[in-house]
Amino acid sequence: MPCDDDDNDHRLGGVIPSSIFMRPFCNVKLLIPFCNVKLLIPNRAHDVVSRLTLDEKFLQLVHGASGIPRLGISAYERQ
Repeated sequence: MPCDDDDNDHRLGGVIPSSIFMRPFCNVKLLIPFCNVKLLIPNRAHDVVSRLTLDEKFLQLVHGASGIPRLGISAYERQ
């Protein structure tokens, strides 16, 4: 089941782009905790960070970061 996040205005700041928590970026067909909008954002952030490899974390720090298909995270392109 993809993320069912109807409120796309989640802001986290810091290391993880807020787009990770938006519905269009959670396109994996699995129920994973960071896509569960009923969880608190700090819990979702901890879950997604715990799933990222060190290389993936570094790659997410730049504009135009590539996606992470294994987690259903699409490429990040800030507009």
